[in-house]
Amino acid sequence: MNSINKDGFDFDAWAALAEADPQAFEAQRHAAIEALIAESRPELQRRLRGLQWRLDMERRRYHHPLAACTHAFNAMWESVYGEGGLVEALNGTRAPAATATVMHLPAKASASTSRVTTTVPTKS
Repeated sequence: MNSINKDGFDFDAWAALAEADPQAFEAQRHAAIEALIAESRPELQRRLRGLQWRLDMERRRYHHPLAACTHAFNAMWESVYGEGGLVEALNGTRAPAATATVMHLPAKASASTSRVTTTVPTKS
C-alpha cells in the first residue's frame, strides 16, 4: 500500500522513524512544523507558534498519545463552539475583549498613590 499522500507525506516512513528512533522523530517533527510555520504569512506565525505550543503542552501533559489527541480534539471543538469561540464570533454574539486603562506610575510612587484601572466584561 502506498502511504505517500499528494503532498509527499510518507506516513509509513514517519511511523518507522518514531518506532526506531523517537528522538530523531521528534527532531524531524519539530523541523517540519517550524518549516511550515516559516512558510506562513508573517502575521500568522506568532499565532501558529502559540497554537503549536498548546498542542505540545497537551502532548506532555497526557503521556498516552490517544489521551493527548482526545484532549487536543476537545480543545479544538471548544474553540469553535465554546464561549467566545468561532461560532459566537461569526454570529456577532462574542463578548467584547477585555480592556484596560494603564496609567503611568512614577518611578518611586507609593502603593497608596498609584493605581491601575481595568475593565473586564461580565458574562451574560
